[in-house]
Amino acid sequence: MSIYLEQLKSLMFHKWHVLKVGLIVGNIPLWRLVIHDWSKFAPVEFINYSRYKYGVKNKAEWAKAWFHHLHHNPHHPEHWLLSWRGNPNFYDGLGESRGPFITTLAMPEIYVREMIVDFMATSKELTGSYDISLWLNQNGPAMLLHNDTEIRLDRIMTELGYVLTGNCMWSYMAGRKVIERLVEKEEATTDD
Repeated sequence: MSIYLEQLKSLMFHKWHVLKVGLIVGNIPLWRLVIHDWSKFAPVEFINYSRYKYGVKNKAEWAKAWFHHLHHNPHHPEHWLLSWRGNPNFYDGLGESRGPFITTLAMPEIYVREMIVDFMATSKELTGSYDISLWLNQNGPAMLLHNDTEIRLDRIMTELGYVLTGNCMWSYMAGRKVIERLVEKEEATTDD
């Protein structure tokens, strides 16, 4: 099978699970779920991701696709970073400084919800489970997030049934509620 057909299949799998999980998580307009990752159909992303994932692994091509993706998809936290303006104080007052030339902006709740749904759909493809607690525990601390974004993330994760297991915000464990709701919804879809 061609690398492009494989990429299309993978992309449609992801979009389907984003839609399913997004409807369960709620408070994300249907149109946002439908256009989720729409930029992956643009040639710069589709071709370069296809080649990287299923063909020759060229990091420069992948980086070009990723850069395009981040700038067209506000559900990625990197979309909300401001960097380099030639003056370390240029962004003062716009967000939270994370060092010279790096400022984080707060993600609106709709995009935090879509980000969580994106994580869950990706987890489903890679691990077979919607549970993102292990991935989030490992990768969350390295994310550059505005404090308001972290607060929204924590509130939504708790609302979904995740529970904190430690003293830091990245020590999540999937509560029964979140997994049961997702499994029930998936079984109902398969039975149709």
